[in-house]
Amino acid sequence: MSTSAPPARDAGLLTLARRLTVDGLSLGGLAARGRSIVAHDVVRVHEQVRLLAAFCRRVCERHGVELTVRGRPPRRPSVIVANHLGYLDAISICAVQGCIPVAKREVSGWPLIGAAGDATGVMFVERGNANSGARVLRRVLRALRNGVSVLNFPEGTTTDGAGVLAFRRGVFGAARIAEVPVAPVCVAFEDPSLCWIGDDEFMPHYVDFSRRRRSRVHVTFLEPLSPGRFADVESLTSAARERIACELGGDAGAPTLEAGAA
Repeated sequence: MSTSAPPARDAGLLTLARRLTVDGLSLGGLAARGRSIVAHDVVRVHEQVRLLAAFCRRVCERHGVELTVRGRPPRRPSVIVANHLGYLDAISICAVQGCIPVAKREVSGWPLIGAAGDATGVMFVERGNANSGARVLRRVLRALRNGVSVLNFPEGTTTDGAGVLAFRRGVFGAARIAEVPVAPVCVAFEDPSLCWIGDDEFMPHYVDFSRRRRSRVHVTFLEPLSPGRFADVESLTSAARERIACELGGDAGAPTLEAGAA
């Protein structure tokens, strides 16, 4: 007697369960490997970047994330700044270009994700806390001087991708101090529902993402900016934001935020 194929719904649930299980195990393994690195600061930070990049590439492969990359990723340590659509934009950029991301402090308390991020050098900043911002900026400078790029989302929150919010200027000051390029990146999702914004809860959104057979993400590396060619931090910040906004086809006239490290 022949056995009929499982219904599409059951097959989808099996795929979802498999992806969630593998992701959980991978995060646990990533945290363990990151904590096991015992080396000089320079070697350690480069190994953390390598681990995180490899993990992000595996996440993309497992979840059917198809990356379309345009432009040239930076070839030297840089401050990478991008518009912020959710957790998937950081994963996509890190999969393409090894770097250390700056993330909001709340992420550090998430099960598995927080531990993995901490073990791989992710810099967690508490929004609105000047002391936390200053500590993160010192870590940003140290990473850049150790030859590693840093990824920052200077809008400070996520959007639906229709435009670009005002940029916080702290990380641009770090680029000037370290004398490294600022590399603007424009991220766009083919399906806007991939954006994780507002009061969306993480797990329902992540489950929906994990059910998908395929997701397309467009990552565009724009022409880098040399901080030394700008009169001050404000003009550098505005120029980076304008490039990303123009690539998205949105408004480029929002002001620069005075406060905030990241």
